[in-house]
Amino acid sequence: MQKIGLLTAMVALFLTNHLFAQREQTIFKNAGGLSGFWAGTNYYGSNFGEQYGTYQGGFWGFEFGKSLLIGGNHYNINDERLNNKNNTTNRFNLKSNGLLVSYALHPEKAIHPNLTLVASRATLKLNDGSTDKVFTIEPTIGAEANVMRWCHVSVNGGYRFVTGSKLANFNDTDFSGAFVEAKLKFGWSWSNSK
Repeated sequence: MQKIGLLTAMVALFLTNHLFAQREQTIFKNAGGLSGFWAGTNYYGSNFGEQYGTYQGGFWGFEFGKSLLIGGNHYNINDERLNNKNNTTNRFNLKSNGLLVSYALHPEKAIHPNLTLVASRATLKLNDGSTDKVFTIEPTIGAEANVMRWCHVSVNGGYRFVTGSKLANFNDTDFSGAFVEAKLKFGWSWSNSK
């Protein structure tokens, strides 16, 4: 009987020690820790009402576990034409500086899918001088190619949701719309984690 009690106490002590020895789990630690830094440029094509326009931007981010990229995104839609509710054409600028969160599925593969979300507080300005602060959310999905270890290229499709516009003769949907994006990404992953 004494042996069974001693064995039970030892097993209980071992299990208790194992439970208390667990490290606290955190988002960044579980993602694999800091594994790289990337920056680059984006080229966009988008519809604005019945007009098609192109614009350029940039981004940067810290990589965690080779899959998760968290950083910033910037673009400036400059001097695009848009018809308002009165059927007159206005030119507008939309300047966005926002938070970028991107996740690559199987980043070790030469070509792999990625999902990105950009959220920002943006400035919207019409050619008549009216200015407004809006909020943009831009989810994208696409494919990324690891051309070199330090250079990746991706092609993505997404949608720009603009909310909070109070400009006369316009609404949020006038500035929202689908877009395609080509992205050049330069940087380095120093981790061997996959």
